[in-house]
Amino acid sequence: MNNTHTFSFLYKIKLAGILLLLLSFSNSNNAQNVINGKIYDSNTKLPLVGANIYLENTSIGTLSDENGNFLISTKSNKNRFKLIASYIGYFSEEKDIELNKNYISIELYLKPSLLNLDQIVVTGTRTERFLKDTPVSTRVINKEQIQNSGASDIKQALSEINGIVIHENQFGTGVNTVEIQGFGSQHVQILVDGIKMIGRVNGELDISTIPINQVEKIELVKGAASALYGSEAMGGVINIITNKMNNDFSMTSDLSTGSYGRLDGSINLNVPVNNWRPSLNFSYRKYDGYDLNKLTPSDDGTAYKKYHGQFNLNGNLNENTELNLRTLFFNENQNSQSSIIFRDRIENIQFAGRLELTSKQIINSFNMKTGIEYSVFDHTYDQKVISSGFIKNGDATLEKLLRGDVLFDFALGKNLINGGYSFEYEIIGSDRVINENQNSNLNNIFLQDEIVINDWSTFLGGIRLDAHSIYGSQLTPKAAVMFKPSINSRIRVSYSEGFRAPSFKELYIEYVNLNVGYHITGNPELRPEKSTSLQTDIEYWNDNNYHLKIHFNYNQISNLIDYKYLGIEDNNGIYKTANLEKVNTWAGDFDVEYFPYDFLNFKFGYGYFDSKDLQTNDQLLLKSKHKINFSFNLNFIEYLSFSFRVQFFGKQIWKDYEEIIYTGRNEVISSYWLFHTNLNYKISEKLNTYLGMRNLNNYINKTWGPMPGREWYIGLKYEYK
Repeated sequence: MNNTHTFSFLYKIKLAGILLLLLSFSNSNNAQNVINGKIYDSNTKLPLVGANIYLENTSIGTLSDENGNFLISTKSNKNRFKLIASYIGYFSEEKDIELNKNYISIELYLKPSLLNLDQIVVTGTRTERFLKDTPVSTRVINKEQIQNSGASDIKQALSEINGIVIHENQFGTGVNTVEIQGFGSQHVQILVDGIKMIGRVNGELDISTIPINQVEKIELVKGAASALYGSEAMGGVINIITNKMNNDFSMTSDLSTGSYGRLDGSINLNVPVNNWRPSLNFSYRKYDGYDLNKLTPSDDGTAYKKYHGQFNLNGNLNENTELNLRTLFFNENQNSQSSIIFRDRIENIQFAGRLELTSKQIINSFNMKTGIEYSVFDHTYDQKVISSGFIKNGDATLEKLLRGDVLFDFALGKNLINGGYSFEYEIIGSDRVINENQNSNLNNIFLQDEIVINDWSTFLGGIRLDAHSIYGSQLTPKAAVMFKPSINSRIRVSYSEGFRAPSFKELYIEYVNLNVGYHITGNPELRPEKSTSLQTDIEYWNDNNYHLKIHFNYNQISNLIDYKYLGIEDNNGIYKTANLEKVNTWAGDFDVEYFPYDFLNFKFGYGYFDSKDLQTNDQLLLKSKHKINFSFNLNFIEYLSFSFRVQFFGKQIWKDYEEIIYTGRNEVISSYWLFHTNLNYKISEKLNTYLGMRNLNNYINKTWGPMPGREWYIGLKYEYK
């Protein structure tokens, strides 16, 4: 008999015994009162395990069991009580009950709080921690927040976080890249369910490859995380976690349409078989692009068709061992007119898969996870002559990554220790790389110790050693401390170092573009970029009303890799990759969430960023100093919700060039505001419709956007659970 059945059986015995006592003492002046009930999540209608239920102004209470059942008995002459049910991460529920008889049965439904401080996160420490108790500051965007925002892709959801800037590069690539506190996309590690994403085009990784309706939540760690994740995590980590598998059959389908020929459709299936939980997803996205200036021959927005498929499998091999298989396939076709002569065509094909075994409590608290993953990214860029249809080959890149790891964690007294070993073998074939093929291998180990010093303080220390076949060895430390001044407050202080290894193309690129007139060559002598980061977080919340968070960050960056201008040769500008700059950056974020009523919430955030190039004394280019996010969400009735969101982006600086020669003038890119709105209506328990508009104020900057102006969308979602 398993634990759940045993618990339910004992619960029934207890209930029967109390009912017999009631019959025995029903004529007594001091009768036994029994409250029997069940507690649910109001959204999912699933039972809540371990919820706290008690009678106000008494010490009488209990916890709900594995099935959400609870039982309270009391001897009292009173026949009126106030029953209070609470659960961390949910709004409390109060219910006045009158015992006009000795036994009453009720059901309670708790509404989730958007604070969600008790959800499990893994990215900051590579082990499971409650969000409020992780020593490494972590931001989470959950499924409900994504739905309320009306985001059509991941970049729109991320853009509403302070410290995050999304660059929409529509000039022939259609790549949407993310910047964290001034660190560009090449400094940000992108994971999907823990799988390292590859496929950078010109150093940039497109974060919009994963469809938004496949996302369960997004975990974000700002600042250097190289002590855990190595190169590319110098600026932070974004872990995109897709929909979880469950033990029941479920089906979700989503279909939406919008401006500029937008059409998004997806279907997701969970079909459990015995102890196995397979899930299958397929999605299709289409966009017709846009042209803001009909007087120029080139398009401003790239048209695309994107196909995404995902198959996941989870199951228990035995009581302590779990198997996970995650695979994804992505195919994208882009096209846009780049001149009066050419249309640009891009095709990206990607496959990634990870097989993982997790063994828990092998010996006492010792857990181990081992996995192997394989990724392929195939990029092709061609130009088609409009008049003749002739295809002019442009650029082709094939990248492969084989990666394996062994991770462990265990508790030893007040120490929570985790660590591991991993290897990577990477190969690239590109007509822009010297000899067209290059490869590398990497071995690394890391160790981290989280010490619970006492009830109000925790210390975390970690170190990682990377041994790379090209750039040599790197030792990366990290230290953090978390204080708990009260049950509802946290102070986190951390010091971390980061690095980014030169990419294959930065090391070995050899490319001449005669049409534009430049020649770029790589530099095999490049050194890794390095940074030191100091961070402080102050956090305070009330479970039902508000959440306040203040974040400070300071970075020193050396050996920053850029292109160095060497002059003109054969009428071509000559550039070479080089370690050039030393840069300091500092940033601060202020975020507050306020829930005055259970049907209304407000969010306000302000972000400040500044920087200094120590060689030129200039601030970094194309960086906004100020960013503001404001939103409110209103639930009119149980089935209707409305959100309104405002964004402000401060001015940016860009150097003015004429024929690749700096004129000495700086160009100011004006600040701007964006307004968005979204409406959700629940037609039935299984059917939901939504509609909205982005960029209500129709802001357009044809030179420095580009963005298409006002966009509308409407969709229908069906869920069977």
